[in-house]
Amino acid sequence: MHTHPSWKSFGRIAGWLSLVACTGGLLSFVPALVSARRSGSLRWQRLAAGDAVLAAATVAMLSLSNALAGLMFVALLGIGCAEVICSRSLRKGPAEVPPELLRAEARARKLEMARRIAERDPQRARTLGIGRPDLDWAFDGGLLDVNHAPARVLVEFGGLDLQTTELLVALRERHGSFSSMADLDLHVDLPPRQLDQLSEVAVFLPDR
Repeated sequence: MHTHPSWKSFGRIAGWLSLVACTGGLLSFVPALVSARRSGSLRWQRLAAGDAVLAAATVAMLSLSNALAGLMFVALLGIGCAEVICSRSLRKGPAEVPPELLRAEARARKLEMARRIAERDPQRARTLGIGRPDLDWAFDGGLLDVNHAPARVLVEFGGLDLQTTELLVALRERHGSFSSMADLDLHVDLPPRQLDQLSEVAVFLPDR
């Protein structure tokens, strides 16, 4: 069951008003500070700073004049409540992260982990199937093993054209594995666009 947005907004406002009231207005600067951070508004930053100064002055005044301190408490309460009611930022919950951004972050973390394994322990990477999206059981990690992936996979996942792929496969069968992107580019002379695209996902795992 979903709560109607207006009730959610009312609940958030009530929570902020409770914070202001229960602290006698001394934490009135907190809602203003939250508004400043969410909206990026310089005006709310100044209000938060002013509330904090007034709260400090109110506490200091307690030792000099209870009557004046009481008036300052009332002022803090009024200011804090007014700021909570006027702030649109406080009616909103935490911003939701777009699903596509979450997927992109997950992919980046997986790729980083797979590349770290490939660099530190190539044999383990081969065992896990890193760089082999053509294998059903493999944890490819979003990478492409240029030395062992079949030609069709180099075309599909590496962004290479068929002619370049055929040359690459022929060279690795004739001369052995490539050691790096620089080594590959030296022998195959990739077009800049294909070089950039392949560089993002390429790993060069040894045969043994």
